[in-house]
Amino acid sequence: MAERTARIDPGRRIEVVSDANWREFCSAPVAVLMLAEHGCPACRAWTEELRGHLEGGPVWPHVRFGKIELDLAEAEGFRAANAGWLALVEGIPFNVLYVEGEPRASFAGGGVRRLASRLREYVSSGAGSPEETGHAATPTPAAPASRPATPGDEPSASRIATPESSDPGPG
Repeated sequence: MAERTARIDPGRRIEVVSDANWREFCSAPVAVLMLAEHGCPACRAWTEELRGHLEGGPVWPHVRFGKIELDLAEAEGFRAANAGWLALVEGIPFNVLYVEGEPRASFAGGGVRRLASRLREYVSSGAGSPEETGHAATPTPAAPASRPATPGDEPSASRIATPESSDPGPG
């Protein structure tokens, strides 16, 4: 397979994440990483929904969005480095929100409203921004009201382990 390099889809804000750039991507002030597989119809649908939302205007301008296809050779190092928590992921697409390089929240499946909810919980938006649509001036990292939950805290597994827990979490 031809090696992919870090890039943003032409005219789009969803970056291609691979072994070459996943550590740098996840270390961004605010980043959303979509775990997917190359031939996954649900992953493709979520990508298109997110892409359409991001192209609709200045949505979350300081949030990086990326997608890593776990079944490709370009993700082998990511899979190896994150094998412990990846084993807990029950389905794809699966999304992880990183704030200042730390995993803060996650959710399975797609949905702009679900994404907006996670971002609202962990990222402060600029004054006057409509929270539901994610159209924001300058989002900045915000401290969560309580510690991030670990896998199993919620039936939907909508949160992930943090480095402080027994599982090292993504990263």
